[in-house]
Amino acid sequence: MDVNRREALSLVGLGAGTAMVAGCQLEPTADYRPGSLAAWASTDTAVRPSLCTLCPGGCGLMLRVRGDDVVGVAGNPVHPVNHGGLCPRAFSWTRLVHHPERITGPRTRAGHGTAPVPVSWDDGVTHLAGTIGRLRQDGTPHRLVVIGEPGRGLRPRLWRRFAAAVGTPNHIAAHGPAFPDASLDPGPARDGRSQQAAPDLANARLIVSFANDFLDDGAAPVAMARAWSAFRGRPGEPGRLVHIGPRYSRTAAKSDLHVPLALGGEGWLALGIAHVLVRERRIDRDFIDRFAAGYRGQMGYEHLVGAEIDLAMIETATGVPAATIQAIARDLATRQPAVVLAPEVD
Repeated sequence: MDVNRREALSLVGLGAGTAMVAGCQLEPTADYRPGSLAAWASTDTAVRPSLCTLCPGGCGLMLRVRGDDVVGVAGNPVHPVNHGGLCPRAFSWTRLVHHPERITGPRTRAGHGTAPVPVSWDDGVTHLAGTIGRLRQDGTPHRLVVIGEPGRGLRPRLWRRFAAAVGTPNHIAAHGPAFPDASLDPGPARDGRSQQAAPDLANARLIVSFANDFLDDGAAPVAMARAWSAFRGRPGEPGRLVHIGPRYSRTAAKSDLHVPLALGGEGWLALGIAHVLVRERRIDRDFIDRFAAGYRGQMGYEHLVGAEIDLAMIETATGVPAATIQAIARDLATRQPAVVLAPEVD
């Protein structure tokens, strides 16, 4: 018989659906805690404010609790970070808290290569204190490695103080070393506050992103979404996004201009943009004269970038046309205030 394209697709879809129904069955929702659904749906609950720690954003939560169980989560409408909004990660709190594989107590190994076994809190604390005490008595406290968590708040600070008190320099955060020396923190010299600065994306007229997929997996998803909404929703003049990177990510898809380039070519392209800014004198010379060092002179930045580099070299290294490089540089100079986002480094 004759079958047209639409009928063929319908038959394929029907066959695939029948095979799925015949070979699979829907898995019931996992019951992570003893008790019935009626217990979870009970109105005998209380609401407690809390903070989400699943990313550095620190969004405010309103937890619905029944006894010691978390049975619901919502955003805190008066919290200054998320104003009641939550990302999908935060909504997974109930599943995380009640997951059967969640580790809820200390574990120890009988020896190297053996599987860890659960122990009581008293036994765990006693074992840990004894081990640390022996390291201090032997004069080898540096053999203790404290693996903590990055970010802000009291807990990272407490772990740093604990490591310093024991005598080990090996306090490692999840994404790199955490230095207990306050002199290494640039915050107080910058603005008097010891915390990470964040770019003001909401009030920028232009964002140039160098392979920074901030709309894919930014550090604070809810705060980033609110800033993006303000950036794009400005009446009369929505913000403009230029995304530079080899991958067509979600951030690239939302950009006004996606500039694909050779892998690892972001640094070359940044030099090309700087070359145009310096050669065309589209820079704040007063700011440079007041605050910058090493800009002028035969070995200064002005000579190296303006004279030692040309756009043909950059085009060869990155695959980006010289006209595109010039357009980005001139956009940076004219659409102020502008924000330049560097690649995220893990």
